[in-house]
Amino acid sequence: MRNIIQYGVDDDGLVCSRVGREVAVPVLDFAAIGQGGDGYAPGDFRGPTRYELTKVPLREAYPYYRWTRKIPVAVKNLHREFWGFRRLATPA
Repeated sequence: MRNIIQYGVDDDGLVCSRVGREVAVPVLDFAAIGQGGDGYAPGDFRGPTRYELTKVPLREAYPYYRWTRKIPVAVKNLHREFWGFRRLATPA
């Protein structure tokens, strides 16, 4: 069952992915807040928020997500790379 990936969305719109009994959930990088980047100067807290995917056991994440297939291909590819899957072709 290692070759099946499922996607879920929480109430805030954050996407997780499940492979087997593990779930990759986005965790906010608090240290990066206000550090600038993407056109924002350091100290500007309106800048981008960055998330890193982290594996957690299925039982800790399962009740918080609505499982769906309707996820943008770009987001799917981030999760697929995290799990070691090949990228999907992006529609032209």
